[in-house]
Amino acid sequence: MDTLNLIVSEATSASLAGINRRLYAFDYASQTGVKSVSLVSTIEREDAMHEEQNIAPIGDGTKVGKKWQNWQWEPTRLYSNWEDNEDSPVEPRYSAEIKQMLDDGFQFTSDYNLLKREISRDSTMMKDHGYYISAEESVMVSDLNEPVVLRSAYNVDGHYIGSPEDAKFLCEECGIYPQPAKPNATICTIGKGKDGKWYGWSHRALHGFGEGDTIKQGDVAYLPDTKEAAIEKVQNFWDRSKVLITDDTDTGFKFKIRSGDLHHEEFVPRGRGEYTIASEDEAMEAAKVFAESVSTSVIDPLDFLEGSISSKVKDPAYTKNLHLTGMHSMSAEALTGNVFLGLFKQSLHSDKIAIVQGINVTAVRKSLDKFMSDASGSPATIYKFKRGDIESFLNKVRNKKLSYLSTPHAMRLKAKGIIQDKRYVPDGVVMYDETVQVPHYDDSAVKPEEPVFPGNEKAVLQEIEKLTVLDGKFTGIFKKSNNVSKTGFANSKGKPVLILKNSTVSRKYKNEAELFVERLQNTYGRGIKGKVVLDSKKGLTVQVALLLKPYPADKQERALKLLEYWRNSKRRNSGTSEYTHLYNEIERLKNMSSKEKDARTSAEITKLERKLNKLSNELIQSKVLVQNAPMYSIKTGSVYIPVEIVDLDIPKGEVLVRLVRGRKGTGAESVKYVYSLDGTERLI
Repeated sequence: MDTLNLIVSEATSASLAGINRRLYAFDYASQTGVKSVSLVSTIEREDAMHEEQNIAPIGDGTKVGKKWQNWQWEPTRLYSNWEDNEDSPVEPRYSAEIKQMLDDGFQFTSDYNLLKREISRDSTMMKDHGYYISAEESVMVSDLNEPVVLRSAYNVDGHYIGSPEDAKFLCEECGIYPQPAKPNATICTIGKGKDGKWYGWSHRALHGFGEGDTIKQGDVAYLPDTKEAAIEKVQNFWDRSKVLITDDTDTGFKFKIRSGDLHHEEFVPRGRGEYTIASEDEAMEAAKVFAESVSTSVIDPLDFLEGSISSKVKDPAYTKNLHLTGMHSMSAEALTGNVFLGLFKQSLHSDKIAIVQGINVTAVRKSLDKFMSDASGSPATIYKFKRGDIESFLNKVRNKKLSYLSTPHAMRLKAKGIIQDKRYVPDGVVMYDETVQVPHYDDSAVKPEEPVFPGNEKAVLQEIEKLTVLDGKFTGIFKKSNNVSKTGFANSKGKPVLILKNSTVSRKYKNEAELFVERLQNTYGRGIKGKVVLDSKKGLTVQVALLLKPYPADKQERALKLLEYWRNSKRRNSGTSEYTHLYNEIERLKNMSSKEKDARTSAEITKLERKLNKLSNELIQSKVLVQNAPMYSIKTGSVYIPVEIVDLDIPKGEVLVRLVRGRKGTGAESVKYVYSLDGTERLI
């Protein structure tokens, strides 16, 4: 609902948490009335909300009716007033746009006014710290703009913790495992720390409770146990006011309070009074009370009301039938009293923060589009504020399209808001961060291990990925932990492509990425091709491919077989001493003088030759190469001459051999075929 035709009236009274602000409204389109109650935190009691309001009844014939799903008060703090075992209301009829989004994987949140879907998840913190970070696309049903990608942290059970920064502070720095305070809640506001204490928190405050701590009158976690203690608590707040207790029940105390011309009632829940925490359960309960008290606001279960009205009541002239005054056309955001501000730097070297405002996120983005044109500035962050929190600031900048604050003042302002969009940049505007320095890399010489030829492209790219990301070779911008957001592989026309990403948006990084591609070409050849893209929102992406001319079929087959032998040899890591010892022993026996030889010598030579031949055959059958050992032969005419393999030229499909020591010739030569020693097995 972008705009509602509403009859609106307000009323204000006091409550345990501060001020009850009630809003009564009637929507002509649906012929439905609604009342909402917002409990404002005690920490906000110094605002100007307790001035006299226009109090008017919504009508004598009103009664609690069915839930009205299309009403949205404040999404992150909306609580339904039906039990879990009741049937949920029937879902509303959706527009074609919403149906398409549901088909695309979006899901409604509990208030039916927000659509979300998860696009990625980082679970690296799960094992050690008990949380994961989810990147989610979110769309408000009320405006259906482009999805906003928000990163949120959740505990292992999927309960919302807050921003990744919140989770890092709570889980890693404080050692707390966050969890909801109530069984049916979805937001974590309490948790047990590694120090054994139970903590309660909101974005305003955090406090831990442990055995031996004392809860006393005046503490945030204090709830009175007697009538006298309740009166003291109320009088401490309503100084110089007349306080009259009207009811004392098992659940709490009711008061009538008069302060000047303001008359109202207040209910204070009954608690334990002053006590010293003696158990873990008591510490957890104190944390729950604290968290409830310091929360920004709690929407007391919405009362959905149906008036005794006729379907013909369509015109403001009939407002008298409802005993209401004041016809308004208001945006849904305006009803919440929220203000949205976009903060950014027009220059990274400026000490001033530029600020635009709007009634919702969409309006702020439109204002930002007008003022964010300097590529040397910073992305904008859009915040949501409660109007009462920043009323003094709004009064100072009234009717100004663009305002400025010094950085310290802007930081204090930011602390009061909730981030809606962390890195907004108008279309066509690139925010370059030229303050960063290009990280150093290990520029020592690299000797590639993987052979470069058609059919081995992915292995070469995997070697490049390891050398770059883990070893810091070729460049430092893609070394692990240097803002590297992603590495991996994709296929383009059947060919593997190495993808490297860095979230930094900098011209320096782009220049370094282009040099990175050149360094790869110098090491692996001109077949390396690289594509460098710098995006204003996604950062830097480099795609690396190895494009080689195809081999003839027979050459390709030989190269792949030699590659297989080479890999098998690396895995087996066979030594040469056994083979060399056997060969040398045979040669020694053969070279003995006639006086030294006897009948047993010939038999021993035959035995050892058979053993050596068997080992030679087994090596070739298992597709394993052993270098620098006399285990192979080449064929010259009809004779097989023993040789040692000294190297492989896999891309050419050739084997480099040399004659075994003691025979003529010691230089290496390239041959196509290699055999076992007895010639019964051929290498390829």
